[in-house]
Amino acid sequence: MLHPVFGKLEWQADDNQWHTVHHFGTLAKYDVYYDGRSYADLEAEDADRPPEKPGVVEKGLDKVSQKVADWIEKDMSEYDEFDKENEEDDAAYAREEVIRKARYRQGVFPVVIEDPTQKGPSPEQEHAFREFVAKEADVVAAIMKGVFDQYCENRRGQPDWYKMFPEAKTVTDLRKMLRCTEIHISEYHFKGVAYIGLYFDCIWDSEHGLGVLWHQDHVVAVGDYDTVTDVPEADNFPAEEPLTPHQQLVEAVFGKDEAKIKQLVAEGADINALAGEYPPLHLAAVNLEYDMVKRFLELGADPNLKDDEGKTALQAMATFDKTMSLNQKSIIMRFMMRLAQWFNPEPFNKARRDTKRIMELLQAHGAK
Repeated sequence: MLHPVFGKLEWQADDNQWHTVHHFGTLAKYDVYYDGRSYADLEAEDADRPPEKPGVVEKGLDKVSQKVADWIEKDMSEYDEFDKENEEDDAAYAREEVIRKARYRQGVFPVVIEDPTQKGPSPEQEHAFREFVAKEADVVAAIMKGVFDQYCENRRGQPDWYKMFPEAKTVTDLRKMLRCTEIHISEYHFKGVAYIGLYFDCIWDSEHGLGVLWHQDHVVAVGDYDTVTDVPEADNFPAEEPLTPHQQLVEAVFGKDEAKIKQLVAEGADINALAGEYPPLHLAAVNLEYDMVKRFLELGADPNLKDDEGKTALQAMATFDKTMSLNQKSIIMRFMMRLAQWFNPEPFNKARRDTKRIMELLQAHGAK
């Protein structure tokens, strides 16, 4: 699809998004540096470096793995095909990374546009993107100021952790500390302008990265990966459907609101009117909430309702009880359970006792 604002768009049905790329000259100036070299350059050096030969530790782990396989009389060859699939996935990912890194060096960034309607970008998304492109220098400056303030605040709040990373004395110092990986245009808009989120790699949080949410002329929030989609208010939020009497009753039970429970029961609320929902009795049981299991049963919850896997609450608890058993056939699982009991005897034994009590309670109410 060729779009007048976004250019060539490719549809990704799995996540209901349009994908494209766009050049951002100012944003391209921010890259992660180590000792004067960019992160992208270091990645290229790693790619050219020949693979390392297995060391003493790796060889030792391979021998231990084989010993365990021989010990439990397990033929490990059945995992060869699984390993082959992983290698193919890794190779495909590596090829995609080469393309992505080349784009970063050219200042070309991925742009993702949410579109649950599958009709194309909305006018609000077009408006937001036009403004972003037209005012890129000012937008990026404001975003980096927000990141800079957040980073300095984090350093003050967690000095022991952040002392591992360089002090950012000015916004310009961030050029050595982060790199944008994606511009995300939300389906949600406020006052006619869609929200735009930016994902970053950053040296101080390599696991969760950095997320910035932008709207029209200001930074809404700076945080982790989820910040980009955590929109605070929008004109097109879907209207919330009112809770059914059954859902209200379930919430009242979990909230231990006896007055509300009494009112809903008097009005005829049915605890078993699931309408495709996960049985609340199962939820209380697997969370080892004995009192809530008892309360649901008192309200008439059917102990033989089945979950998505076709199991009753008792069957689900029996599976959990078997997992916690110290006499399993699997040597590895038996060893792991004994370790759990050894390091955390009190919570481990309490969990086993609660499991037995809940199973007995379910059986007393006719569970199968």
